[in-house]
Amino acid sequence: MTRSMRPALALASVVPILVLGAGALVGPLAGGSPDRSVERAETTASPSAAALVCPGPVQVPKELQGSTGDKKLSSSGPNGRVGVRSVGLDADSSLLFGRVAASSTRQDADGNPLAPSITAADAAGEDLGIDTATGDVGASAQTISSISNGPQVTVRGSQDQQVVADAVQTTTTDAGDFRSLSATRCTGASTQASFLGASTASGASASLLLRSTTDRPATASIQVWTADGPADMGGRSQVVVAPGKEERVLLESIVPDQDVIGVSVSTVGAPLAMSLQDTERDGLTPLGGEILSDLPEASRSSVIPGVRIGKGTKAQVVLMNESGADAHVQLAAQDAKGAVDLPGLGDEVTVPAGSVITVPVEGVDGDLAITADSDQKVSAVVRSHVQSEKKLGKTIGKPSDLAVAQPAPALRDSGVIALPTDGAHGALSLAATDATHVTVIPVGADGGAGKSVELDLAGDSATDVPAEDLTGTKGGIAGLVVVPDDPDAVHAAWIQTEANAKAGPLLTSVPVIPAATGGSGTTVRLG
Repeated sequence: MTRSMRPALALASVVPILVLGAGALVGPLAGGSPDRSVERAETTASPSAAALVCPGPVQVPKELQGSTGDKKLSSSGPNGRVGVRSVGLDADSSLLFGRVAASSTRQDADGNPLAPSITAADAAGEDLGIDTATGDVGASAQTISSISNGPQVTVRGSQDQQVVADAVQTTTTDAGDFRSLSATRCTGASTQASFLGASTASGASASLLLRSTTDRPATASIQVWTADGPADMGGRSQVVVAPGKEERVLLESIVPDQDVIGVSVSTVGAPLAMSLQDTERDGLTPLGGEILSDLPEASRSSVIPGVRIGKGTKAQVVLMNESGADAHVQLAAQDAKGAVDLPGLGDEVTVPAGSVITVPVEGVDGDLAITADSDQKVSAVVRSHVQSEKKLGKTIGKPSDLAVAQPAPALRDSGVIALPTDGAHGALSLAATDATHVTVIPVGADGGAGKSVELDLAGDSATDVPAEDLTGTKGGIAGLVVVPDDPDAVHAAWIQTEANAKAGPLLTSVPVIPAATGGSGTTVRLG
């Protein structure tokens, strides 16, 4: 759960379980063994409404589009449009318990199935008038196929029920200097955020986006962390954001020539919607980019699923220590067969207080999960690339695309993710810390459900579920529900690849968020 989600979760009220109605979840299990049920028989949902803000298209300084790079290729800049997919589930939806079970009791007075409502507005707050598709299993889906700004999405549970919601923005630039694929979670406004994995090296650009969604001004305090320690902000650590406005902070103007940086932000006056945009090039060769959402809180133990390393490329584990004491970190890697012995990952790594370091991941390609265990709280991500085997278009060299894989919270009861509007191209990565069984249910673009996928996972492993195995939905797959039998044993992420093979390899990943929110939500038990 990211810091940006917590303010909204604090609004939840505890509702007696009987309000949801006994017997609301009945019916046959669709897909998998008909007599197998998920052992975990409860889930905890977020408040009755979730307000999510999407960052919008990639924007880079005009000088990077003109005076440097290949003008012919980059004159139009990155793709100026994004797509957004949103999903919502009522707290008593059978999908959150690993079952596809419609219920005649979940209907309104006119006999229509009950499901969350999803509304979308543009960056100026104007309603986009996009329909919400609802099914009979307490789920809804909405698709914004193309928009030129960062929309705001509101998901409300039916009849004021608690709701589990997710929205993911996707933007693709398949040619030119800013060629990249980025899938980014839309999050709520918050008063604290941290980011890790962007670069300000030659040819790279990193911009911090601070967006007000309230009628109050906010002051953001910014600190950049580098390999040499906390950066000297040169009097630029405070940024005032007017009500309803957005400010962009060009980080290479503060800390140039840094291979990797971390950023922490805290606000007073009002919460802000925050994200970080990163684009990278090597001379005239595109190296991709990402739009980064807020990290989870720094932790002594992190699991990063969904790490894909392309053939002939290298990856980096990036560690940030914001504390005042050195951190000693043990790194490990797992694939589908279990532990992977990689040079450098078995040794203890020291992260000096207030600094960012990188640890190379070499000698392997394919899909991995990376774990980081430390004696101090640290933040961790993995930077990896996929590279084209040939030049594309008029690029000087073989272009590659960057992915920054973030830690994924443990799924205590169930997890939910909205999938990119381009469709499910890639795989669901499941990192299991202990042996367990897991049920994966696709959510259709029509608000219905697809065929359940049942898997037995070995401990300390990273297993992929290819998009081709996720079937049975109508109108494509809008999202996924992941339900483990054992609490906290599974961490998950979606790996998205290119929709068009002619564009060459593209890559991004998004963690699966837990439906459980601790004590501030409503607990639903399946009788």
